[in-house]
Amino acid sequence: MQNRSPNVIIALFFLAISIVGGYLYYMRDAPQEQESKTIQFNQQLNNALAKRASVDYTGSINDLTTLLADAPDKNAEGRAWIFLAANLFSRNQGDDRSQSIKMYKKVVNDYGVSPYLRSRALASIANSVRKIDIAFYTLYFSDPPFNAFLPSSGSDSFKLSRAYLKILELSDEVHPNANSKYAIAGGYYAPELANQRDLGGTTPEEGARIMQKYVKEGDVIQDDTLSVPNVILQGYHDRASALFASNRILKNLKRDDIETAYKLILEKSLRHTKLGDYLALAVEMKARFSYASFLFESFGKERYPDIVEILNPYGVAISDANPVYKPTRDIWVGRRSRPDSDIVKTRAIALAKISPEFHVFLESIGFKL
Repeated sequence: MQNRSPNVIIALFFLAISIVGGYLYYMRDAPQEQESKTIQFNQQLNNALAKRASVDYTGSINDLTTLLADAPDKNAEGRAWIFLAANLFSRNQGDDRSQSIKMYKKVVNDYGVSPYLRSRALASIANSVRKIDIAFYTLYFSDPPFNAFLPSSGSDSFKLSRAYLKILELSDEVHPNANSKYAIAGGYYAPELANQRDLGGTTPEEGARIMQKYVKEGDVIQDDTLSVPNVILQGYHDRASALFASNRILKNLKRDDIETAYKLILEKSLRHTKLGDYLALAVEMKARFSYASFLFESFGKERYPDIVEILNPYGVAISDANPVYKPTRDIWVGRRSRPDSDIVKTRAIALAKISPEFHVFLESIGFKL
């Protein structure tokens, strides 16, 4: 047998070293680099979300657009797409909203993204449906499964409400999550029952039981840490609304337990509003109104002093010039245009007679009191 030449032996030696070095890199250094990329990505994502929280949608959009190229994995990319879509929908300039829906659908249809994030994208689409008209839905939701969610008959508001429900149900089917369950209970059934609207064949008693079922299921999941503050708070607001609305019919809950549900929202909001999260503050302000409405209906005059205290913060939200309260004022501008018979509108006028601060706030929005 011929002896190997020194050059061949040297080449094999260095090849062996490179193989071992490559193995050690992937076993030790590569995971550390991946972890470092993930940490850096999350820090930059948090900076972009801080801009969103202070309603700097354009700044957040720019940051997220840049960040997409640096996503360390599919889930990180999916999160960035969801928040980019949310910013575009909120900014609402030019074709922002149509682009937003396309981005949400991109995440929904990407099976490389976790089921949880796909369910969050669906829940975000459902929330968007609450803010569009029938023409927008018909144009941008003509693809399956969304085209099957719009009933063929009924008023436009009925059709959109049913589509909202079906998309939330799909979100919960893709990955069970507390926010979708709470939204089905308090975002769909509660206002539909309160305004005595058609539930598509479901009786009020059945609707009330469905609400309490979804609340119990949501309470078991407890996935607070997986979302952003305003979404978490909105979930707890939907939860409290569902308990209040269902108890009107079933009368099987203690008033103190329902009040505790409203207090929980204010407690959870405190840290985020101190950090300057305007979107979380808007949900807190909405919850203050709902809490005051519950006290008004459930206790009457004996709780008027508490109603005044709860609604007191509205007294500093009376100017469009203050960006802190712009999301809050936007909510009430939308409520102002509702029919006079709408329960939120009639209750707001009733509470304005109790709270001087709330009265001044509604006048600043253009309510006729």
